[in-house]
Amino acid sequence: MQLLPRLGLFVLLLIASIDPLTSQVLLERSGLIQDERAGDGIIKISQRYNVRRRVDNNYQGLFYGNQLIIMEPVSNPSQSGLLRADYLIGREEKVDPTNSPKELRDSIQARFVLANDGVISNESLPLPAGPAWIPRVPNDLEIKAGKAWKIAAFLMLDPLGDGGLIKVPVLVEYTILGLVLWNKRQVIEVKGKYAVRMPRFSPLPQNPEVSGLFGTRDVQLYLDAKDLQPVFARETLGKETVTYRDGKTVLNEGFVLTFYQGIAPFGERREREQLVEQVTKRIEDQEFKDIRIRKEERGTVLELENLRFVADQAVLLSGEEERLDTIAALLKTVASSSLLVQGHTAAVGDQASQLSLSLERARKISAELLKRGIAPDRLLIEGKGGSVALATNETEEGRAKNRRVEIIILKD
Repeated sequence: MQLLPRLGLFVLLLIASIDPLTSQVLLERSGLIQDERAGDGIIKISQRYNVRRRVDNNYQGLFYGNQLIIMEPVSNPSQSGLLRADYLIGREEKVDPTNSPKELRDSIQARFVLANDGVISNESLPLPAGPAWIPRVPNDLEIKAGKAWKIAAFLMLDPLGDGGLIKVPVLVEYTILGLVLWNKRQVIEVKGKYAVRMPRFSPLPQNPEVSGLFGTRDVQLYLDAKDLQPVFARETLGKETVTYRDGKTVLNEGFVLTFYQGIAPFGERREREQLVEQVTKRIEDQEFKDIRIRKEERGTVLELENLRFVADQAVLLSGEEERLDTIAALLKTVASSSLLVQGHTAAVGDQASQLSLSLERARKISAELLKRGIAPDRLLIEGKGGSVALATNETEEGRAKNRRVEIIILKD
């Protein structure tokens, strides 16, 4: 058995004499152990919320929402901390969508700089609702109960769940509570709190229609005991109230759950990539008719060409069963990845009708995949209308190419 160098042995003995809350973290920081989960920097953040809402003091009901965020580092010698992200924003519902495919209100691809304190520093991005930061412990903070730190960042509020965002500066204070078990995992429990309100001496320049804002959020945060990365957060909203200049008031109270996950250790992630590559090769070798494939930053796109629907409807004509059987069998080989099913139309006629038809067709293909054994929690559904064309809409051939359904194998 190989002995540690003398300095390493001294550090190991020193750490062993410290309380359990700090010893594992100090071992990690000393470099004497390696985190077996360490991967290639890709992060998956799953969020869901339940809020009770009142508008002008009239109860509107209990609303459910969710979003999936996939982040990965971008290599850029001139700028450190550069990330790209896919934000997949679910529609707000009055029915809990936990065990069913999620319909998206929007999907956003963005790039930003993640500062050392975890704050997303590019303020020009069209960020979705939620905290514009990832909780990070300062490197120089002593890890022990009672120690605290602060983060100055922004919160993106969506009071009505319709994408009408309000950008609010916040100051978050975190305090370490101690070492606990969560889901059979050793974590460091942290409490946090911050106020959600208008700046005292100036209105919000990005939201001139807002005249008042008041609320607080209490945070329960769990950090991995080895590397201090966040694994779970629960934010409790306490009667968060927005007043608009036209006199309307919106009050939300409830909670937001956030699950942080490193995608996979390198070996597991490489195995998944190889499975996707095998699917790609089989399609590129023309083993399957009318399925095209292309690579994008967000994942691998299966383009289903010439799917035969009844004109202007989401009803499949007979004869498509075999192709759908094939697609489902392919997708089962990459069983851990989320699947974004997107419907597209030609840009002809009314835009609202295009959007509705594209969504209905994406729903139909999602339902067919469910019948064939694809798990519902893997499926995301979105209609794009005629907004993403692959060819000109000036010819019948081009319009036919634009009428399609795509299935994106995401990188999570």
